[in-house]
Amino acid sequence: MALPTSGPLSLNAIHVEAGGASGTQASINDADIRALIGKASGAQMSFSEWYGASGEFASGGTEYTSGGYKYHVFTSSGTLTVNTSGTVEYLIVAGGGGGSALAGGGGGGGQVRTGSTSLTAGNKSVVVGGGGAARSAGYPNAATGDTGGSSSFNGISSAGGAGGKNRYASPNSQGGASGSGNAGGNGVAPGDAGAGGGGGGNSGVGASATGSYDVAFAGNGGSGTARPSGWITNIPAAYGGGGGGGAFWSSSGSAGTGTSGGGNGGAQTGNGTAGATNTGGGGGSAGNGGVPANGGSGIVAIRYLV
Repeated sequence: MALPTSGPLSLNAIHVEAGGASGTQASINDADIRALIGKASGAQMSFSEWYGASGEFASGGTEYTSGGYKYHVFTSSGTLTVNTSGTVEYLIVAGGGGGSALAGGGGGGGQVRTGSTSLTAGNKSVVVGGGGAARSAGYPNAATGDTGGSSSFNGISSAGGAGGKNRYASPNSQGGASGSGNAGGNGVAPGDAGAGGGGGGNSGVGASATGSYDVAFAGNGGSGTARPSGWITNIPAAYGGGGGGGAFWSSSGSAGTGTSGGGNGGAQTGNGTAGATNTGGGGGSAGNGGVPANGGSGIVAIRYLV
């Protein structure tokens, strides 16, 4: 934790903040102590310059240390406070789209972005997108689930998945596209037998329904993205899967299945299931007489070597 911002301040406290053991020998000119305030060797210094100084690279979110890395995990929007310049890796997942009723298409998965970025000292805003709300409309009205919220960090943004469309929307019974534009599947003609699955967050295209009006199988959600290799298991294992489409007939067909956090579709009178929290999964759409479900919220995780 950072040094106090006022009051008495000892060399020993500064030494401990810099990573030294309490009570061991230290000098104000030691490299680790000077590094807390960015001073060169032999430079003129005052004890008051160490007020509020921190030996940590950053703070914020839920913090974990594992495998030589420090993690900051944000399951809702917040602030990462960076104390010095450095490079971090990131995982940014947007919210999934909401499902629709009346044998609607599944919600699209939120976009998933990974990579590395350079940070300077200061407060960095972290935005975690919420899942899109499901939408219902009574016969014979069109309805489309809401788009999931975008997530962002340090100028890098992931887009939310689109909502699924019911069988009276145009095109009808289509699954929502993912945040990166992957199409959802289409329903079986004439559009009210089985609905398409939602598009996956990055590369998975939602499956179209198959069969016929009397025997229709709703489409499964498009595939999502696995957790980055080597990252902690405290965060979900997969992200951005599309939601499953809803079925019109339950006795001679089936609802679609969500993937990678995406919710399942409902059978004829069945409800959709929601996209999993903090996965950006699309919401499952309902069958002809059920209730659709919301998309899953996103997540932002950051890590760096310690």
